[in-house]
Amino acid sequence: MKKPYILPQRIKTYLLVFIVGFIILNSLIYWVEYRRYVISAPLSLQEARKEFTKAIIPHIYYTFLVKTVRIDFQNPLLSPIKALRNYFYHKGLEKLPPNEAEGALWFDLFEARLYNYSVRASYGSMAKHYGVHFASYFIDDVYANIELLSKYPLADDSISELGGSVIETYLDLINIYVADFHLNLDEYTLSNENMKMISINAEFYQRFVTLYEWEKEFLAYHKEHHPIQYTSVMSTQKGWYSPYIKYYDKMYLTSSFILFYKIHNNLFSCDADKQYWESIEDAKQKILDFSQTYTVPTKSLETFKKQMAYLHIDNLFNTNEQKSASTNPLKPMINCNYKTNKEKEK
Repeated sequence: MKKPYILPQRIKTYLLVFIVGFIILNSLIYWVEYRRYVISAPLSLQEARKEFTKAIIPHIYYTFLVKTVRIDFQNPLLSPIKALRNYFYHKGLEKLPPNEAEGALWFDLFEARLYNYSVRASYGSMAKHYGVHFASYFIDDVYANIELLSKYPLADDSISELGGSVIETYLDLINIYVADFHLNLDEYTLSNENMKMISINAEFYQRFVTLYEWEKEFLAYHKEHHPIQYTSVMSTQKGWYSPYIKYYDKMYLTSSFILFYKIHNNLFSCDADKQYWESIEDAKQKILDFSQTYTVPTKSLETFKKQMAYLHIDNLFNTNEQKSASTNPLKPMINCNYKTNKEKEK
């Protein structure tokens, strides 16, 4: 009969040192996060934040594996560590007061950023990569958290960020929603098929109108009440992939989608809908001006200019617009006394 294998004493020592070190490290992380988020929190948030702090520890390892090791955030291999994190994460959400906007910051940290890391911020193909069921659930969750930040204040305004400003979090969630709402397995956001869907889907149209209003009010509020944070996030010094460019690009898309639906369904009014036209013109001009002042990847600028032609709406009132090189598959047309930014300059 063979004797059972016994680990050498040296290996036992190494294992013991590793285990003790692992426990000490995680205890230190917990204590640092506890002091940061729990001790000074309002009483109404303390119990929820205790659970949040517990979720931080497995989340750190989960994030490392997704962001650095580059394991997809939906890979089944990550299920054990993800399940542990989600247990405390969802337990914390249950303890948050009703309509507490801080829950949206948790969602961004625990969910949205992991999606970002997996696809390297290349949004638009969520349904294709992860299936319609997952994408539909995730996108609805993104919308719900945009609503949470739009309609309700943070109970603890001193904790304005969880690794990123509230304004940047908000713009990131808008960015994901506008890029991935379509749920089309075989297409990208601005495919011909999705453009047609945008022009007839009343539910998406209503959501875009709502997002448009929410975003305007949210940014106006933060510009007035948190000017330093707002100026920092919306700085043009952060390059082409900055929140500044993302904001104007998505405002351009959102306004275009709203007008496509209105024009197609004979709901368009020159007076009532002028704001969307102006938002489009303003966004285009801001991005083009940026490209004249700062270094922009050539391919990115070419893509944006193609997007301009693809989303273009002909204005029959303006003879110059009749000569446009529009490639818009919807062929949208209006007849309004609007002036482009170039005409206003003249």
